[in-house]
Amino acid sequence: MTQEIIKNGSTIYTNEKVTDVKVNTIKTSKREKQVDKIIFCTKAQQLNEFSILKPIHKYLNALYQAPLIRIYAKYKNVWFKDINRTTTNNMLRQII
Repeated sequence: MTQEIIKNGSTIYTNEKVTDVKVNTIKTSKREKQVDKIIFCTKAQQLNEFSILKPIHKYLNALYQAPLIRIYAKYKNVWFKDINRTTTNNMLRQII
């Protein structure tokens, strides 16, 4: 994913704590950066730390955070090899 992001012209900064977000500006422990788009990839409760998101703070308690369960398996000569990604309504959720 990192390679794809960089290939598409974006930059990834690591080991920096985001301290403030305003429209088109991100401030971290090391820099302030002007941006076109901001994507928050955090747990729902961590969004409370950003005043720009105050209009949605009241909805964050309604979100349930659960750990992902992933099982990886590789099979040879199976009947389901041509099936696309499938979403289910049980605990498994997706078959890829």
